[in-house]
Amino acid sequence: MFPDLHHVQSFLVTFEESSMQKAAERLNIKQSTLRNHLRCISEFYGMPLFSKKGRGIQPTNDAERIYKTISPKLCSLQNELTNLKHFDAKTTKRTFNIACPEYYALPLVQFFHNESSPELTCCIYEQISEGEKSIRDVLKSKRLDCVISPRPSTDPSLNSMELERIQVALAANINHPILKKKTVSQNEYLSLKHATLNKSKMHIREFSQTPIPSRQTQFVGDSLLSIIAIISKTDLVAVLPTKLIDQYSNIFPIGHTKLEFRYQPISNYLIWDRAGETPDIKWLIERINTVSKI
Repeated sequence: MFPDLHHVQSFLVTFEESSMQKAAERLNIKQSTLRNHLRCISEFYGMPLFSKKGRGIQPTNDAERIYKTISPKLCSLQNELTNLKHFDAKTTKRTFNIACPEYYALPLVQFFHNESSPELTCCIYEQISEGEKSIRDVLKSKRLDCVISPRPSTDPSLNSMELERIQVALAANINHPILKKKTVSQNEYLSLKHATLNKSKMHIREFSQTPIPSRQTQFVGDSLLSIIAIISKTDLVAVLPTKLIDQYSNIFPIGHTKLEFRYQPISNYLIWDRAGETPDIKWLIERINTVSKI
């Protein structure tokens, strides 16, 4: 006979209590029913799982191994089932997985760090830039709960909500002479030495509304933070989101000024699976929307 969830729950509680009587009371079942549940588990694994010890029982080494394997998985399942009906951020054991641009990483990490529930956590992943199919795949497979992208999704099975539009500016070390100017012309911009991303997910050419000739690039980084670190210690400049500059200007000696030529702000859309809009996801969406306004 294949064990069901009642059998598994009986095994886990008996393991934790080391007492048939206490386990039966906790489960609100008769001891005879509990014995039948434990017999089913034992027969399924083909080994004894408990032995007598004084007036109580003690788990075998095999039982301990099985408990360590099953317990976290059942706990996760119980949390998922609870979240489908009701979500309480103060009591839940939940980890949210989010992919977003770098300028949302710090606010989100700080928000979840300050949450009152120690069991509520968040794991932030690098922004997904491979295209809409990749976004759909990670959301449908539940690898991510939501994604923040510069473009809305056109997939009818996904929801998109615009969070905000972020301006970009020319950033440099606070002692760089270019920061004395209120605005920087295209010719002045091109005369400077630049730090850029080696990925196209946030490139000045993508947001400029006028053609920009090639620049003198002296550093190509994998992240916006690596660019901030470089320009803070050199005479290089970079076009960066003002939201990110403001977040790290108290850590790195950087400032920013406006670009004279026209450019468009960076759009940011929160995308999630329409079919997976459970109470916990609704709670997450509300919080991300709030955090984005900070």
